[in-house]
Amino acid sequence: MFEFFKSYRKKNTLQRLMKRLAVRRTEISQEECMAQVDDSLALAWKADQQQAEAEFIEFVMHDPELVPILSRFEANEEKIKHINRSLSLYGAGQWLNETYIAAAALATPATLESILQTLHSQPAIDSPKIWIETSTSMVKLFSTEEKDNM
Repeated sequence: MFEFFKSYRKKNTLQRLMKRLAVRRTEISQEECMAQVDDSLALAWKADQQQAEAEFIEFVMHDPELVPILSRFEANEEKIKHINRSLSLYGAGQWLNETYIAAAALATPATLESILQTLHSQPAIDSPKIWIETSTSMVKLFSTEEKDNM
């Protein structure tokens, strides 16, 4: 019974963080944001994004299911932050129904392990090609899971 509540709480926490991490592109464009608001509001939005990212990284780093994977690949907070930003930049920074793919990929044990394994075997982890391929595979994976759950 306690497992159900822990799982439910984890899912709700992750969902809340995903919503703060990624503003849906249909809500407001950057040009609209800058044209309609003053600098202080834009700074407040950026500060909230940074706070959400910090909370998400902490969530990942302390999740009991993820800690053994993180330890095995010696992944620290900076590495997870780099992965999150790279996934978002190179194609996984998108919503699929209620799932923000970049965050879900890092919060799911199997996909986190796959990403870290891929990076561990690559000599240059800043190569755009690696991130495009990894992001594409995450989008395909989560799209397939979504279809399977229908």
